[in-house]
Amino acid sequence: HNSERLDMNKLRMDFFDHYHTKMKTSLNIIDILRQANYLEGETTIDNCSEYVKNQKGRCLLYKIYRKKFNRWMSELWEGFNLLFYGLGSKRTLLEQFRAVMLQPYPHLVVNGYFPNMSIKSILNSISQDILDSNSSFRNPIDQYHFIEKSLKETSQHLFLIIHNIDGAMLRNEKAQAILSNLAQSSRIHMIASIDQLNAALIWDQAHINRFSWIFHDITTFEPYIDEISSENSFFGRYNNHITISSLLHVFESLTPNAKKIFMLIGRHQLENINIGSYIGMAFQDCYMKCRESFLVNSESTLKAHLTEFFDHKMIKSRKGPNGVDHLSIPLDTTLLSDFMEDYNI
Repeated sequence: HNSERLDMNKLRMDFFDHYHTKMKTSLNIIDILRQANYLEGETTIDNCSEYVKNQKGRCLLYKIYRKKFNRWMSELWEGFNLLFYGLGSKRTLLEQFRAVMLQPYPHLVVNGYFPNMSIKSILNSISQDILDSNSSFRNPIDQYHFIEKSLKETSQHLFLIIHNIDGAMLRNEKAQAILSNLAQSSRIHMIASIDQLNAALIWDQAHINRFSWIFHDITTFEPYIDEISSENSFFGRYNNHITISSLLHVFESLTPNAKKIFMLIGRHQLENINIGSYIGMAFQDCYMKCRESFLVNSESTLKAHLTEFFDHKMIKSRKGPNGVDHLSIPLDTTLLSDFMEDYNI
């Protein structure tokens, strides 16, 4: 079948050439890519210099992967979890796998690339939508134990499909710890994709042992249309708000005292947001609370921290009826609550 053989290394280079007008890289890396043979022995096609535009070539590649659906399902039933990697969006193929193989079973799809995805929303979806429970939980660990116990008692198997488990909102230690515990459950079968080149660095050996991944290369050369459009639509709708992913990025770089000041303002907002006339925490109230907690020793110190918050759009200020500055965090209440719970400093 040499006439039907496809040079995957060449196609990988064509993929990057198509989406990047200029790309500098190490010649050593290029040599490694040229020497690799990821689909050795697979039925493929030839002469696809414009493979990204070649619908016939893509269809054949999907056909190759669909033949593996039964094998992937067997690996799930054997207690392993599946991690898919490779160039191009993997969403369409995993959706096909879900539609063909998972319809008889309870399953949940998680779009990890959503800018405001959180581990709490995943756990709530399992508890409420799959297990039909409205119970409240003290923390995510308690909720995880409830989910595991409920699945065992009802003899249910849950299939969890996570598009981009390495997404900005899921790659933190807490989220990955909970996800790895879910993956370890004999009643939960996880199918996930990654797209970051250094995605594996988010897991230590304990995480890897719990996940029990089997890795599959499903290079599709598909553009990331859904992933990018989701993020763009979010920014279009919330252009006056900071996103959770942006907040996390900046928050991690703050000093310990700056973090505590931000959390102080956040707690005040959550405690008073239901008051109809609430416009934020008065600057003087904030200063007094910070003094009491030994976070600042002068108004100028507090203002220096606030300037950093303003620069990163983490906090906004507006004048109250009496001309006093009021501080608030421009974030949806539910998202702010999730953030405060995750970073309970």
